[in-house]
Amino acid sequence: MAADRSPTVLVLDAMGVMYDKGNLVQAHLIPFARDNGSRLPDRDILGHYLQCSAGEMSSEAFWRELGVTGEGDALDTAYVARHRLVEGLISFLAWTRTSGTRVVCLSNDVAEWSVRLRRLHGLEAYIDHWTISGDVKSRKPSVGIYRCLLDATGLRAEECLFVDDKAPNLDVARELGFHTCLFAPSRPGAVARDSMRDAAFRDFQLGSSRAEGSAHPVARNFGDVRALLTGDAGDGAA
Repeated sequence: MAADRSPTVLVLDAMGVMYDKGNLVQAHLIPFARDNGSRLPDRDILGHYLQCSAGEMSSEAFWRELGVTGEGDALDTAYVARHRLVEGLISFLAWTRTSGTRVVCLSNDVAEWSVRLRRLHGLEAYIDHWTISGDVKSRKPSVGIYRCLLDATGLRAEECLFVDDKAPNLDVARELGFHTCLFAPSRPGAVARDSMRDAAFRDFQLGSSRAEGSAHPVARNFGDVRALLTGDAGDGAA
C-alpha cells in the first residue's frame, strides 16, 4: 500500500489518459484495419495486437498478420494520425514543468507507435521517461512492467501517483505501493462486444473503467489530477 506522504512524481498511462481513446482496439485499430483491407475477425485482430504490444512482433509484422495493404512505415504513420490528445493535457503538462513535477509514462502500446505518437504531439518535451510494454515485453497489469519502470527510473513506488483509466492496472500498482488515480472524464464505461469476449483474453480489459464505485480516487479532468498532487483534492477527486 502507498505511504501517507503525498506523491511527488506523476506516472501517466497513455491510451485513455493522454490520448482520447482507452478502447483503442475498437475505436481506432479495427476500423483502420478494415479500411485497409483486413478481413480477419475482430478477436484475431485483438490477439495479434496483444502479441505486438507485448513485444512479440514488430509493427510491420503485425500489419502483415492482419493482411492489410501498404508498407509498414506508411501504415504506422497513417494509423497514429487517428489518435487525439485528451483536452487539457498540454496545459496540464506545462504546469508540471513550472511546478517542477517529474512526469513519466507507463503504458501498454506497440513500441513503434508509442514513439511516433509522442513525437507527433511533442510530448517528449514534458515526459522524460517512457516504459512501454512493447519495449519491455510485459503488459499491465503484469507486475513486471511496473518493476521495469521503477528499475529504469530509480523511483520508489511510494513517491509516485499513477493515473490510469483501467482499474485492474491500478489495483496492481496500489499493491506495489503506488498512489493511484482512476482517470474517468464524463464518459460512459466501455463494454466489450460479444465478438471480443473470449476466454483467451480474460485478463484483458478492452474499455475504460467506470468511475462509479471506484476503489481508487477518481479524476474527471487534469485539474483533479493536479489537486491530488498538490494535496488540494476535494469532491472532484474523491
